[in-house]
Amino acid sequence: MVHHSVGGVPAPLGIGGRRTHQAFPDTTVQAAPTVVRGRSGRRIHRRFVKLNTLTLSSKIALPVMDTMEQENIVHLDPEQPFWERFYMVAPLIVVGTQNEDDTYNLAPKHMAAPMGWDNYFGFVCTPRHKTYRNAVRTGVFTVSYPKPSQVVLASLAASPRVGDPQGPKRKPSLDQMSMLEAEEVNGVFLEDAYLFLECELEKHVDDLGENSLLIGTVEAVHVDKNALRVSDKEDDEVIRDNPLLAYLPPDRYATIDETNAFPFPAGFKK
Repeated sequence: MVHHSVGGVPAPLGIGGRRTHQAFPDTTVQAAPTVVRGRSGRRIHRRFVKLNTLTLSSKIALPVMDTMEQENIVHLDPEQPFWERFYMVAPLIVVGTQNEDDTYNLAPKHMAAPMGWDNYFGFVCTPRHKTYRNAVRTGVFTVSYPKPSQVVLASLAASPRVGDPQGPKRKPSLDQMSMLEAEEVNGVFLEDAYLFLECELEKHVDDLGENSLLIGTVEAVHVDKNALRVSDKEDDEVIRDNPLLAYLPPDRYATIDETNAFPFPAGFKK
């Protein structure tokens, strides 16, 4: 290996003469005030970086990293809508709530997940929607995880409401859906789903732009027995025999039936 000297300290070069890392002697760094600017050149904010207590030991090898300025990376403006410029993998759930007239409402959501390892579940919704207003008013909601065969039903649950402008509006599409009654909270599920959660609203975080995050405590859980992980059946078989429905925002879905065990590192703990 060839070494070049930088500041009196050898800097190893890798194959092809490329520097792989640089070792530095003990150094104290004092940074000056900096002005951070966006890609358009507009000033975003001013910050002071104080590093006068930072010491870089000569025993630490700092890797030389490539920058984000590469041919295969496109920079998007975060001040413009960007979530629909690419695909991601998300769940697809159907949230159930009760309307003011004691009828029930179902609505699909994909920004949803367990809130940690305990019995908390949350989803994103706008206060403009009936789902948000119902959940906040009644303090409860239900969650159904539909099967891939129910993707059309989940989509129909998003149908617009109809009715007299001055009177109550309803979703006629819900009349075509079979529902199950919840046991612990006042609500309903989409029948034939594979996972059912009954939740009491714990809190709602508003002003996330035009949306809010609703978080509930899970009071009851029900699972299709064929989708339950059991000791006498391999996990990949469970998923292969009972495929999962994934939503790929903004406009696609997928059926997941082939999976692999995740390569966790040795000693990994959640």
